[in-house]
Amino acid sequence: MPKAKTKSSRVAPRARSQSKPSHTAAPAYEDPRDFPDVFAILLASDHLEPEYPNGCYLIVDKRLPCEKDDLVVIYPLPDAAKSGAQPAIVFLQTVLSPVIKLPVRLHPESEVRAALLVSDTKSSKRAQVWDAHKMQAMYRVARIADPAELAA
Repeated sequence: MPKAKTKSSRVAPRARSQSKPSHTAAPAYEDPRDFPDVFAILLASDHLEPEYPNGCYLIVDKRLPCEKDDLVVIYPLPDAAKSGAQPAIVFLQTVLSPVIKLPVRLHPESEVRAALLVSDTKSSKRAQVWDAHKMQAMYRVARIADPAELAA
């Protein structure tokens, strides 16, 4: 995915990798903690249509709190990612306690596990349980990007 240019310095679209990956190399992992406070991410799936169409860019604001029913981007820890550390874009069904921050670091012998409930739709009655210990960061989607923001 080529890096999109922006007219505003507040929105910095992210590309997974600037170089072409070889057939054997895993995609480059970018640490989401290094992203700017506001950035754009490509939605390359139709699982959120019609509200969020496949191929649109979503503006993510790291400064916004993540609350129930928010659309969020969850970044897995590099070693917990299944296929090249791809972020997941899902609706949050629960909220972590303010005292728990990602990545979760509890005592290694603790039997306590932090979990998140997420779903593909805001009104879903069926949620998936995700292990918060395998997540590096979670940021709220603020809105769909205006195509003019990302135009060259």
